Amino acid sequence: MSRRSDLVAALQTVERAVSTRQTIPVLGGVLLTAEGGQLRLYATDLELAVECAIPAQVEETGAAVVEARYLHQVVRRLEEGEVIIEKAADSGVVNVMAPGSRLSLQYQPADDFPRLAEVEEGTSFNIRRSTLLSMIRATLFAAATDPGRPFLTGVLFEVEPEEIRLVATDGNRLAFRRHVWIDGEKPPLAPWKAIVPGRSLGELMRGAGSIPVPQRDAGDDAGDEEDHEVKVEADRKEISFTWPNYRLTTRLIEGQFPNYRPVIPAQQRLSIVVPRDPFLAALERTAVLSRTGTAFTTLTLENGILRLRSREAEVGEIDEQIPVHYEEAPFETAYQARFLTEALRVLDTENVVLGLEASLSPGTIRPQLEPGQSGNDQYVYVMMPIRLG
Repeated sequence: MSRRSDLVAALQTVERAVSTRQTIPVLGGVLLTAEGGQLRLYATDLELAVECAIPAQVEETGAAVVEARYLHQVVRRLEEGEVIIEKAADSGVVNVMAPGSRLSLQYQPADDFPRLAEVEEGTSFNIRRSTLLSMIRATLFAAATDPGRPFLTGVLFEVEPEEIRLVATDGNRLAFRRHVWIDGEKPPLAPWKAIVPGRSLGELMRGAGSIPVPQRDAGDDAGDEEDHEVKVEADRKEISFTWPNYRLTTRLIEGQFPNYRPVIPAQQRLSIVVPRDPFLAALERTAVLSRTGTAFTTLTLENGILRLRSREAEVGEIDEQIPVHYEEAPFETAYQARFLTEALRVLDTENVVLGLEASLSPGTIRPQLEPGQSGNDQYVYVMMPIRLG
């Protein structure tokens, strides 16, 4: 017996790993295992596997595979309260019962359900969950979505005994995040790097927001009571991320990630401090006029003003101005508005530093750290400008 809200959250978490391929019908199901005061749910498409656990009153241990889609669609429509799941071996069904409702689903034996291979002995490290999720959020959006270049559809993990770096690029922009290990974290013993699929990292972030983790023991002063460590284990083919009540395992992407280091400018001629919120709001307004969904914004620096302009033929134009400290000769460049807004949304500092070199040279966005803010992490976002006719 489990709470309906817990069961819905768990089904939403694992269902996205359920296979849609018809070649192995059992992969369209979710493996339910009741034991030890928990109901564990597991789903996989043999590329990605997600497992989570919710509290349950277990009267008899058991396991079965049921059709994930039907179970989720019915349970999420139940009234809030306790849900009883009962395996009726004599009739070959799993009964899902709530006040006034009863669902009977045929099940398949748990032994028939294939599992993604366990990660073999390789590298391992522990990192704060909040740090890992922040690093993923700051880079994942820059990964490519074109399956024709699979090595760009993931995020490069470079893990060393001193620090961990995450990098993503789609060929037109690049996001880089570095974290130096802190006390309480467990760095790897040797350097390791691999490309982790963007889809899997997106599911990892969704899982973090869906499945509650147990509170820390009293007296644990390691920070936020829900900021548990993530244990990361990897071999040459797979990587897994584990924290209390949750585990995600995914195959790694084969291929060579491009050498990103020369892309990041060591220094730039102009470094303009811009207030993040007004900058983001102005960019979002300039993107409204686009008919195609791909908006281009011209940035002009002149006489202490950052001017943002966008024009769409037969629609109109928009002009935004933000005061900045700039006293040099006029400077103009242009970018896809989305390239700017997506980077600004993952930053939380009051101001950002806009780095510029020449009108057709890559620009950068970096957070401006205030006095007292930690400099333990480094972030830089690089974007290619466009030539407007």
